[in-house]
Amino acid sequence: GGAADELPHTDLPLYVYAANGQTVPAAIAHLTYRLADADATALELAIGWPPHETPVRLIGLFTSSSSAAYALWCEAVAAGRVYPKETFFLDDQDMTAASVWLAGQVAAYYPGMLDAVFAETGALAVAALHQELGQGRDDFEIFSAGTDSSVLPVLSAVLPAAVGADEEQAGSLCFTAAAALLAGETVSSAELTPTTFQFSGNP
Repeated sequence: GGAADELPHTDLPLYVYAANGQTVPAAIAHLTYRLADADATALELAIGWPPHETPVRLIGLFTSSSSAAYALWCEAVAAGRVYPKETFFLDDQDMTAASVWLAGQVAAYYPGMLDAVFAETGALAVAALHQELGQGRDDFEIFSAGTDSSVLPVLSAVLPAAVGADEEQAGSLCFTAAAALLAGETVSSAELTPTTFQFSGNP
């Protein structure tokens, strides 16, 4: 959603959180999350993670071939920074299809043949993690360009980083802004930049 006509009509002051980068009328104070930055940050982490050397041998998991994350991936491939082993597009399939596909890929690539997996969403990253660990593997990392699903609790040496919205920070900012509006103050719109969550345990 996110269209102006979907917003509730109310006499109360309104503060909107555009979690997926939706467009909000300028007259309505809002917090917008910069989604594209997360894709770029997560891909840079996957490429630059030690001991990876370019071109980094990656499997890419995307929501669709028209996603911003896939466009960035194609740029990195063209620049010789990413060696694309396989790409998967979720499109209209469910996560079961992703898991079945991933199971075959993990089995096909022996340890040492793959550097990492780049996942556009937390859900895709978690699916990749389950397949890797499920086959007794820990030889390639997974990087998530989303903090959705249950990706943050499963950060580990195998899934070392997820980049996305800090929902607690977003909630805090929205609460503060709403309280200020209710107190009769004017509030300007703000932008939430992605946070990088990294596994901090011992490798």
